[in-house]
Amino acid sequence: MNPVKSAFLHLSAVVNKSKMLSAGVADVVLKFLQSEMPPVQFKLLGTLRMLTDTQAEAAEQLGTNGKLVERLVEWCEAKDHAGVMGESNRLLSALIRHSKSKEVVRTVIQKGGVKHLVTMATSEHMIMQNEALVALGLIAALDLVAAEKDFVGASLVPVLHKLLSDERSAPEIKYNSMILICAVMGSEPLHKEVQSLAFIDVVSKLRAHENKTVSHQASLTEQRLTAQS
Repeated sequence: MNPVKSAFLHLSAVVNKSKMLSAGVADVVLKFLQSEMPPVQFKLLGTLRMLTDTQAEAAEQLGTNGKLVERLVEWCEAKDHAGVMGESNRLLSALIRHSKSKEVVRTVIQKGGVKHLVTMATSEHMIMQNEALVALGLIAALDLVAAEKDFVGASLVPVLHKLLSDERSAPEIKYNSMILICAVMGSEPLHKEVQSLAFIDVVSKLRAHENKTVSHQASLTEQRLTAQS
């Protein structure tokens, strides 16, 4: 088998990602982007996600690739193929989380990816929820103005209210939801939504949460909500 194709199929066995990247593996994998075969799409997505893990430069390079991001957004709607849909969302989030790049954020916004990350935050899988919330937090921190319309359209604030109100939400989910609430307060329409949903009542209850990180963030968030009420 061609060594590059072998790497595409068995990347999980490779430790040195930087060597893989310098060997041009990402470029070869991107050639599979037009495939209409779900098993190939799934492998491609998993491979790129592993390649970008903790690799800021690779994440930025891929995250500013308009054709890739466009395809990811398309696959985020592949309801007939849950694996492809899930991996597309996770890669979209990973590109933002690992690059922390305003250019990547702008590319994701322009290609319509924000609504999918908001939907991902409602996933039944906690790890996906958390990845989505961290990515959304970075979007809000890096370009809230550009994302504002998409946040409103995707009902981000009601989603965060639900996550904070749900007793089943993991501590990480509650913590990152509060971080995100604070991050969107700089937007007038989102601020109004936060006020209309009486977030302060939900947050004040979390000050007594058994997890100290959550209770501390609840105190900080309550102060922010009170100061901007």
